[in-house]
Amino acid sequence: MSRNKSLHPSLLALAITGALSLADASAQDVTVQPPSGGGFVVKDSSGNAVRFQVDASGNVIIPGLGTAAQQGALVCFNAATGTFGPCAPGTGVGNGATGATGATGPTGATGPAGAAGATGPQGLQGIQGISGATGATGAAGIAGPTGATGTTGATGASGPPISFQGTWSNSTAYSVGDAVYLNGSSYIALTGNFNVTPGSDSTVWALLAQQGATGATGATGALGATGSTGATGTTGVTGTTGSTGATGTTGATGATGSAGATGPTGATGLQGIQGVTGTTGATGATGTTGATGAIGATGSTGAAGPTGATGTTGATGTSGSNTLLMIRNWQGQSSPLFTGFSPATIVGTATPDCATGQLANCAYSFVPPSCTTISNLRIQTVSNLGQTITWGIVTGSPGVAPSAAATPALTCTTTATAAANCNSGAATASVTGMSTISLKGTWTGTLTAGTATPGTGAFFYATVDCH
Repeated sequence: MSRNKSLHPSLLALAITGALSLADASAQDVTVQPPSGGGFVVKDSSGNAVRFQVDASGNVIIPGLGTAAQQGALVCFNAATGTFGPCAPGTGVGNGATGATGATGPTGATGPAGAAGATGPQGLQGIQGISGATGATGAAGIAGPTGATGTTGATGASGPPISFQGTWSNSTAYSVGDAVYLNGSSYIALTGNFNVTPGSDSTVWALLAQQGATGATGATGALGATGSTGATGTTGVTGTTGSTGATGTTGATGATGSAGATGPTGATGLQGIQGVTGTTGATGATGTTGATGAIGATGSTGAAGPTGATGTTGATGTSGSNTLLMIRNWQGQSSPLFTGFSPATIVGTATPDCATGQLANCAYSFVPPSCTTISNLRIQTVSNLGQTITWGIVTGSPGVAPSAAATPALTCTTTATAAANCNSGAATASVTGMSTISLKGTWTGTLTAGTATPGTGAFFYATVDCH
């Protein structure tokens, strides 16, 4: 038996004890077969330190052998089979005391290389070791660097600006995009104009939001019957009238003078002296005022008349409608296409199923909580859209974008003219507060804005009343 290297039996036993113990428990060896190009490794309980290894070339490695405590017996192996065991007598150094180290002799000349020895026979396959316990999971690797931020997409063309000008005035000149208020409704100028009353010409002013109608006044309830009048109390006794005082005596009348002889008219004679007027008798004393008669007893209060029947409650007036508004500019888009009313929520290309690359136009809106019906879908184009387009309102459940498969609730169609409009009319559709709503446009091919310039050619307004 040839000697290759000295090993420490205690460490070797620790590495292969489990494998050897299986010989008694099973009639068949346990085989560990690593994958192609792999080896067999036994690690410590932490899963970090290698205790025993057989690499892909068959080399047996015990990393801790070099630092283990020294032992007193030698271990050898068979170069042909690889079997470990005690060294044969006379192999290696003896058991006597170690002599002093001799001086190092000079290095001899390098001899010629010997011929390669014949390949030894393949050793017997060793018994398969028991499967080692699964090592602990290694710590997570360091996260890779964050990828570079993609470039920002080009900004879409802006629609025409809206400028709110307050209450309409017949002395103000207005430009395209000016919005005004008149008689409870708001309008937006489609062309420049002066002294054109909003609502009188739909090619000049487009309706933005219409004032809701005032509800009818309820009927007045019937007046209750008047209660009966209570009985009148008795009149008190009249006091006695005082006596009238005596009348004074009349004075005597003076004597009349004699008439003179008639002669020539002379001077007017002196007027006769008027008799002295008799003195007025003294006024009799005023009689004493009779005592005031006692106040008659108050008559009892008449019984209250029955309460009149309550009038019927008047019919509830219809509430004003909310008008949901959308202003859009479409240029070179593919049919069909969805868009939301303001305010709108952008969604992905899958819901609703917009054409690829049309994310900016795929949107839906939430219905106000108080709305239960929608009506009057109105479309107003500013210039030639180059297509006949069917417009429709598509609704969805709260929190869920409307589906392309849903049947439009309200529809109207515009033709390919310089400026066209349509209205779905008085037809209504039911909605639920906080449900979703989208406008769906359908046409053939790609939307081309006639001969108009980009940014204005596919410009349109859309409103729908929400009650």
